[in-house]
Amino acid sequence: MTRIPRSIRRRHRVRRGFTLIELMIVTVIISILALFLIRRWWETKEKAWFASMKADLRSFVSAQAAFQADSGRFAANVNEISFRTSPGVTISIDAIRQEGFDASAIHASMTGARCTISIDGATPDGVPDCIR
Repeated sequence: MTRIPRSIRRRHRVRRGFTLIELMIVTVIISILALFLIRRWWETKEKAWFASMKADLRSFVSAQAAFQADSGRFAANVNEISFRTSPGVTISIDAIRQEGFDASAIHASMTGARCTISIDGATPDGVPDCIR
């Protein structure tokens, strides 16, 4: 029987586990994928927050119209109307006029974002406008 030299036996050993570079590459790939997923998730959350602010403003317009039909005037304070906002949304009345009003909504989770709506006699169905 021939004996295999020790240097050849070392080169043909079966490897077990991963090398450090392989682990680092996998970690980088997973980090990049997680970054894209977190960004997409955050964009989806922002869209949902904007949608809740717009929906609350539309509901507020309906509540103001009902209040105006009952009392003959628009409410100067949000607390005068029995109206409930979505969680995190705050509505404020910016201006009251004889023929309408301006209102705005902000969300607690969004810094600097604001949705506004303006209602007057000429355009009873105001469209909320949002900025970031």
